[in-house]
Amino acid sequence: MIQLFSIIMAFIVGYSCSELPISQIVLNRVLNYSALLILFVMGYEFGSNSSSILLEAMQLSKIVVTFTILLFIFNFVSVFIFTKLNHVKFHNIKDKDKKNINLFQYVIGSSKYFLYVFSGIILGYTLKWKLIHLDLIINMMLFIILFIIGIQLKKEGISIRKILLNKLGIAISFIVILSSVCAGIVSAKVLNLNPNVGLVLSSGFGWYTLSGILSGQLISPHIGAASFFIDFLREIMTIILIPVFGRKSPISFIAYSGATALDFSLPIIKLNLGDEVVPIAITSGMILTAIVPILIPFCMLL
Repeated sequence: MIQLFSIIMAFIVGYSCSELPISQIVLNRVLNYSALLILFVMGYEFGSNSSSILLEAMQLSKIVVTFTILLFIFNFVSVFIFTKLNHVKFHNIKDKDKKNINLFQYVIGSSKYFLYVFSGIILGYTLKWKLIHLDLIINMMLFIILFIIGIQLKKEGISIRKILLNKLGIAISFIVILSSVCAGIVSAKVLNLNPNVGLVLSSGFGWYTLSGILSGQLISPHIGAASFFIDFLREIMTIILIPVFGRKSPISFIAYSGATALDFSLPIIKLNLGDEVVPIAITSGMILTAIVPILIPFCMLL
């Protein structure tokens, strides 16, 4: 919760400093480099702990793959239907370049993000050096990212009320919660797991560090590892899919990014989908981030 508060404060401070004499080109460049650095650090952290985790992943592959597929289907389809029924459309600035950009270019752009994560994994696996003050590094990068996005949105004339109390963002966050509950129940049924376990595994919304710890403490280290990989894959899939397919259904992909729409995925969303959808991503990500530490323990009490 402290991280959530610091992220929101970084955004508000940035929003209040929109008069700083910094060009949009410089802000976008810093935003892009910050996003790439945090992806590299995320991969490095994963790789440096991979001696036991990779073996565990092979053993848990059936659970992880089943939950990953069903969560994507339930989250994406439910929000897609919602946007179609409510005629939600966006005409953001990124759409203007459609005639000049083909699918291959989108794939190349997406590969850039994946390569940074993969490079971090390889380096971490090779060196096995633990990063000192990792949480501080990540929080600093997130602070910079949200600070810059705050500046840019104020320059675009988007009000802070529209950002933090976005009705569409609130709606899709609750759709993600309900559809994830359904996905968890169905996944548990398919795998013959206890329904409570299914609900816990579907309630991380991409916050893999917290969901893995809570699930491990509440159920078992085995389930904790499964929760970690389910949410880690959600984040990786978001990073890969948004640059390639995000323009086809931006709200559905933002919804699927879950809690990561507030932090890791936010610069990817902004750089690839434009400023118009950022308020939705922040509101949705903020709600889903806040509910993870409440929902996972609650699922064990049902």
